[in-house]
Amino acid sequence: MYPDEIARWEDLLARIPDYQINEDGAVKEWMHPDFEDRYRHRHISHIYPVFPAHEVTREKNETLFGAFAEAVERRLVIGIGDQTAWSFAHLANIYARMEEGERALECLSLLARSCLLNNFYTVHNDWRNMGVSLTYRRAPVQMDANMGWISAVQEMLLYVSPKVVKLLPSLPDAWGTGEANGLRFCTGEPELRLEQAEGFA
Repeated sequence: MYPDEIARWEDLLARIPDYQINEDGAVKEWMHPDFEDRYRHRHISHIYPVFPAHEVTREKNETLFGAFAEAVERRLVIGIGDQTAWSFAHLANIYARMEEGERALECLSLLARSCLLNNFYTVHNDWRNMGVSLTYRRAPVQMDANMGWISAVQEMLLYVSPKVVKLLPSLPDAWGTGEANGLRFCTGEPELRLEQAEGFA
C-alpha cells in the first residue's frame, strides 16, 4: 500500500536488537543497563513474543523459549498473595501456550476462588478475603479477567499459529472427558500442519 516506505521500515526492523538473557537465564524485561529485572511484580508484558504472539516457540528456538519460561518462573516469587484476577488469567494463557496445562488450570482455579462473583463477573481482587490473591477494601469489576479466562480455556484446547494447529496442547489431567463445540480459527498459510497431543485419539 505504501511501497515508497518499505525500505525505511525494513531498516528500522533490522536495527531492533535481539532478545537478551540475563544472568539468571531469563529473558530481560529491560535492555537498557540502567534498569534491572523486577521479579517482584505481577506484570509480565515482556512475555508477549510467546503469548499472545507466536514469535518465539519451543519448536523454533528451544533455548530462547526456555529463557522466556524462566522469566515467568522468576516472576512467581511474588506469590499468589500479590496476584489479581487479570494476572491469574494472563498467567493461565501463558502456561497454556507453554503447554503446562496443570499450572494453567491452577491459575483458573485460584481466579475462581478469589475473584469470581456469584453472577460470574470477575473482580480485581479477593473480595471474599480468603487470602488467595491481592486484598483491597473494594473489588472493582475487571472484565479482562473474564475474557482472559475464555482465552485460556481455548488455548488449552486448541493452539493456532500461522503455520501450526495443535489439538489439546495443554490439557490438564482433571479434564479427562468432555467436549467443545464451535471453536473457530484462521491461519494465513496454505501449508498448514496439524498436530495432536500424545495420548488422545
